[in-house]
Amino acid sequence: MRLLFSFFWVCLSCHTFAQSELHFDDGIILRVEIDEFNYLDHYYDTCSPNETPYICRIDGEEWFGMDRGMELPKYQLKSLIFIDEDDTISLDVSRMYNPTFYDGISNKHFLLEKSDDILEIFGWFSDGAGTYCAKWIISNSVAHRILLSNSEDDCFN
Repeated sequence: MRLLFSFFWVCLSCHTFAQSELHFDDGIILRVEIDEFNYLDHYYDTCSPNETPYICRIDGEEWFGMDRGMELPKYQLKSLIFIDEDDTISLDVSRMYNPTFYDGISNKHFLLEKSDDILEIFGWFSDGAGTYCAKWIISNSVAHRILLSNSEDDCFN
């Protein structure tokens, strides 16, 4: 009985918060995995430019997904995988937290544009307050994130 309970507890503690497969034209799929943020797995730095401290870095890097403050993220974008008939490519999701304010992401969060042999993927993310965007380019089966920003000019123009 103890062994069964221990196995159940281990499986429960490893669960993913939300996983979605988003289907787009031309057989393109984006597999999205969102996980609960575990504060024990990270370290934080605070900044206080005007004597009001806020968490400015997680794991030594600027992070996106919440307005300035001392509150830690609740969720993190754990993985974003591009799939088509030829490729399965992991996209860089480092520094991306609180991607949505509910338990899922939909096609409405992404815009895909294809020209010649280049695919651009643009994504918008928000927890209801801290909005940010990202852009990836896939060419020759290689992905590069070329934008991660919370600037309105970058995200809405």
